[in-house]
Amino acid sequence: MFLLKIHASDKGGVAAVCDAELLGKAFETGDFCILVEEGFFGGKTATSLEISDAMRRCATANIVGNRIISELVCSGIIKESGIKEINGVKYAMIFRL
Repeated sequence: MFLLKIHASDKGGVAAVCDAELLGKAFETGDFCILVEEGFFGGKTATSLEISDAMRRCATANIVGNRIISELVCSGIIKESGIKEINGVKYAMIFRL
């Protein structure tokens, strides 16, 4: 199960996407930390197809989770080269200028 939340933006919207089981968790290494907070990532349950559609519409996206990253790589939304990992959890950001 995945969560999707779209935040309004003057530049086309910001999509926050995560594997549902990561909600409320933090991942940290050195001085870098990812907080999968309810306020930002806590959206509606969504399928990988719904998330792919949202990724095409939004100007920016924050994506956390091994399963959703894998789905978005398979659909061509994310390239392997754009994926980072922290404590075994993959994440990516998309910016369209």
